[in-house]
Amino acid sequence: MSEQLTLVDAPEHDLELAQWHTPPDLANQIVDKWGDLLDGQYVLEPSAGGGTLVQAALDACASWVHAVELSPEWCNHLAQRFKVGLHEITCGDFLRVPLGPRRFDVALMNPPYNGGQDTAHLVRAMECARVVVAIVRLAALSGVERHEKLWNRVELIRLAILTRRPKFSGTSGSAKHDFAVVAFKDGRNNWPRRLRQGGRRDWTAVETEWW
Repeated sequence: MSEQLTLVDAPEHDLELAQWHTPPDLANQIVDKWGDLLDGQYVLEPSAGGGTLVQAALDACASWVHAVELSPEWCNHLAQRFKVGLHEITCGDFLRVPLGPRRFDVALMNPPYNGGQDTAHLVRAMECARVVVAIVRLAALSGVERHEKLWNRVELIRLAILTRRPKFSGTSGSAKHDFAVVAFKDGRNNWPRRLRQGGRRDWTAVETEWW
C-alpha cells in the first residue's frame, strides 16, 4: 500500500462526529487479504475521513473510487491529497446524499458509531453496493436490534476477527473495543445465531479468519 501522506495540514478530529480514522496498517491488511474483492471494482467509501480506505482501494486496483465525507474541512483535505487518480469526492451526509441503488460494486467502510449510526450506515451501504466490506465492532455482530435491521437481511461472505485492537487516528491509543472486518451482501440470511468471542471455533457459515 502506498505510504499515507503526512497529515501536516489535516483538520482536527471532531469526536462529536465520531471521526476515528482507519489506521494504515489495518487498511494494508484489507488490501493484502481481501484485495480480490476490490480489484477492478467501482468502490464507494461512505465516510472517507483522511482517505486511508480510499488509498487502500486505489492500491487494490479499483477501477474507480467515490468518496463521501460529511466534514467540509476533511473534504478539502481529501481534494488536496487525491489531486490525481481514479476518484470522485462528494461532501455531504452519506445517509442523505443521492447515490442510487446498487450503483457500486463494493462499499469499503469504517462507519461512525455515535448514536448507533453504524447500523444506519451499513444498511445504506448495502442499498448502494452489491458487496459491503466494513470494519465493525465485534459486539456489533450480535444484538436483537441490529439483527432485525441488518444482519437477518444479509449473506455473510467473509469474516476476519482482529487479534489486536486498532489504533484509530484521533485517539490516544488502541481502541476500547474488539473489532472485526466483515464482507456481506444482500441475500439469503446465513448469519449465525451467536458468535463465540475468544475461541477458535464459531457457528458461522464461513470460515473465520484471524488477523
